Amino acid sequence: MTERIRLHIGGMTCANCEARIQKRLSALAGVTRAAVSWKRATADVDYDAQLVTREALCAEIAALGTRCGARARRGA
Repeated sequence: MTERIRLHIGGMTCANCEARIQKRLSALAGVTRAAVSWKRATADVDYDAQLVTREALCAEIAALGTRCGARARRGA
């Protein structure tokens, strides 16, 4: 089942950060869409919850030196 989540990203300071995070999230198995905005400090992600977890999404973001937390969750 596809789910959609908005993640709050702390410590993202530029468009290069945005591009790195979006590329990293998009490469994860189960992610069908990732839209990252450094100006809003968010990532909107559509993903298959059977293939990837919210925790795994946040771990990928944290691995790039930023912080992550979920803001809202709804079915896609």
